[in-house]
Amino acid sequence: MTTREEIDAFKQHRLWALTAQTIRGLGDAKGRSSTDRETIARTLAITKYVNGCRSIEAYLFPADREAQANNIAGQVDVIASQLAGWDQDAAMLPPTVASLDSASDQILAYITQYTWPTVLGRSANVRVLAEIAESYREAAEQSLQAVEDGAATVQGRFTEIEAEASALIAEAETRGKEAAASLASIAETQAAQAENAQGQLQQVLKKVQGAAEGAQTDIRAVAENDREHMKAEAENLLAGLRENHETGNELVRKVADQSVGGGYLEFAKSEKMASTRWNVIGIVAVVAAFIYLALVFWSQQATTVESSILKLGISLSVVGFSAYAFREGGKRQRQSLEARYRALDVLAMPPFSKDLTEEQQQRLRFIMGERLFASSAERALSGKSHVRDTATPGIAGFDEATIASAIELVRAAAKPST
Repeated sequence: MTTREEIDAFKQHRLWALTAQTIRGLGDAKGRSSTDRETIARTLAITKYVNGCRSIEAYLFPADREAQANNIAGQVDVIASQLAGWDQDAAMLPPTVASLDSASDQILAYITQYTWPTVLGRSANVRVLAEIAESYREAAEQSLQAVEDGAATVQGRFTEIEAEASALIAEAETRGKEAAASLASIAETQAAQAENAQGQLQQVLKKVQGAAEGAQTDIRAVAENDREHMKAEAENLLAGLRENHETGNELVRKVADQSVGGGYLEFAKSEKMASTRWNVIGIVAVVAAFIYLALVFWSQQATTVESSILKLGISLSVVGFSAYAFREGGKRQRQSLEARYRALDVLAMPPFSKDLTEEQQQRLRFIMGERLFASSAERALSGKSHVRDTATPGIAGFDEATIASAIELVRAAAKPST
């Protein structure tokens, strides 16, 4: 459906003003190469052809004339943007040429596809063809003028180069003669300077050799002193490290002995408390049994065989339980005493073995451990008393050489340190 508003909108479409502006820009462009000039001429001719369609009656265009004009205007925008981004002081880049050719081809394809009217009338055809021919003529004149200008520039430059070459040749000949004379003078001067420098060099070498020998002697003395000093410092540092190592080992042993001794003391304390509890339980049981028997004998009730057996069973059970409590209390008391003895042995070991060597301390600890743990295990199995016995199986199990070695360790530890 065609309306007056659509016809007026097509007549005022931006395509016509855009093509007119692009035609002015293409007309002012000056190509630097034949490719540039031919590309501009072709693009200008196609743009003028599109702009020439403005004079055709709008009714002769298809119904979707406005959408078609928008598509063609988009390609003219591409031409305008490429023209605006081209630096006309240099030749067009290949991408610019390709973009202009592609936009021109797309415009021709749109015109053919949209079946825009091409019958412009004889005068209009003649005018468009004349403008196209004028565009190509201007491009050809620009190419010819550029070639003539280039030839004149080359000829002038060649003349300048020829004059400069003649001047350079003359100057080179003059400087060659001056250089020959200068070389002869320089050779004589160098010979005299070389002879003088040789003598001075011999004197300097003798002085340097003497100074080097003296400096070498001084350096050796200083290096020897530094080496001795560093050696003494290293020995002091190593001695300090050894002392710190021994101190650290001693502290570790002390902490370990204190920890083990403290553990034995804690165990002895807990066993002492357990012994006290069992003894109290035994005493309470005995007292309860006596009270029960007293109440039974003092009662005025008749005694039968069954009641007597029952009372006797209760009394024996209470007495048996009290005996078990006293036995358990004695056992816990013996374990408490044994733990205290072990704690005393462990805590007395560091001051006793302080002046012994590391090997002697290890042997003494081995003998002490064998005596403590082996004898304790055997006494626990045999049920012996808690009283400490020096003739325990742990000592008896050693041979004579080991016992003699232990005696020597004790004697050495008993001597006052110097």
